[in-house]
Amino acid sequence: MLQVVTGSTGIDDYEWGVTLFCQHPDDVKDVVYTMRFDEASAVYAEFGRFYVGMVADPGTALSEVGLP
Repeated sequence: MLQVVTGSTGIDDYEWGVTLFCQHPDDVKDVVYTMRFDEASAVYAEFGRFYVGMVADPGTALSEVGLP
């Protein structure tokens, strides 16, 4: 998994963002689940929206999610 942390000023309500790249979507789910129950995150974190996508040609993307 690759993690990229970015900063923003005045773009939205959040001061920073985290972008995660991985081979399998379940890897992102595991990271987010772990973060939500981390002691510091549970007390101090405000989780915003999560966006998930795939980078692939349409045929590959559809077959990866189980569609013909």
